[in-house]
Amino acid sequence: MISKFIVFFVILNLISLLVISQVENLPQRGNLFCSPKIIGSPPSKGLVIKYELIPNYTITSTSQSSLYKNASNGIDRNGRLDIKIRVPVVNKPGLAIVGGIRYFQEQLHFTNPSIVNYPVYNALEDRSLKSIGAQLYVVKPTLNNTYFLFRGSADLNGEFTKGGIPFIDFLKVSISTMYGWKRNENLSYAFGVAYGYSFGRASIYPLFAYNRNFSNRWGIESLLPSNIRLRYSKSEKNFWFLSAALNGASYRLSNKIEGLEITGKPHLHRSEVKFGVELEKEIHNWLWFSTELGFRQHLQFNLTQSGRRNSDVLIKNNLSGAPFIGFSFFIVPPKNIDDNLKNN
Repeated sequence: MISKFIVFFVILNLISLLVISQVENLPQRGNLFCSPKIIGSPPSKGLVIKYELIPNYTITSTSQSSLYKNASNGIDRNGRLDIKIRVPVVNKPGLAIVGGIRYFQEQLHFTNPSIVNYPVYNALEDRSLKSIGAQLYVVKPTLNNTYFLFRGSADLNGEFTKGGIPFIDFLKVSISTMYGWKRNENLSYAFGVAYGYSFGRASIYPLFAYNRNFSNRWGIESLLPSNIRLRYSKSEKNFWFLSAALNGASYRLSNKIEGLEITGKPHLHRSEVKFGVELEKEIHNWLWFSTELGFRQHLQFNLTQSGRRNSDVLIKNNLSGAPFIGFSFFIVPPKNIDDNLKNN
């Protein structure tokens, strides 16, 4: 897997160099750099603190080994805390580089784990599944109507505080690169490729971004296949979104799970699709509040003995769909900085 990733990374950089060299020969727009974002977009986010709650759904577990039985139980709640910080490193008209860090934690609380007494439920009850990492975002606009985007991240996913396991086992690397066109102030789109864990496992997949305003209030923002949002702008301080999003994670668990005979490197693979309605509203000129309601449908929640989602499956778990509610506060940069970030 490491060798494949290195090859993929080299190919992406070669493509980037080729694109940039070709862009230098395109017709220019005077001294104005292309702005990837369209007008009417919500403000950039510097610090985000979000909590999401998914209550009352069921889990049905099917053993893929004759050593273990099948079981089912209820999950009273699944709580998720997500903290993100983004800071401009370079903020010029012709180049924007933003660095960031992220901390994510989720916990599952089962209905009767001690009564059901199933190893997977006992192992996950009140156990913090964590992710901590760093991100780098690069935006390189040109003097015509094109731009280049790059995003890279490195995260430690799982029980990396337990000790006794090399950190490399927890490391998850994601990268993406895109080349786009800004047709006018109301239309922008881009094509690219990504390597990441949006499907709950390491995957290489194409990307397509499409952002368009239909009027001065209605617009669409999308990065397929990850997410798509229909936007209604009541004002510059009040936004409504109707969204669909696909996300996933792969957690490296401790080698010792009581009641299970582990011979490999245990991983919990999660993938899901979410449909929601969200409100973003300004509280102060730098402080915003967001609330979201919706429905979450799990696609996969398997316990495996390797980093592969569909290989060496030990327990296959099926989770029912459930409503969710989320709240967040976020800080936006001062208007003069935010204008430059939007333009880049």
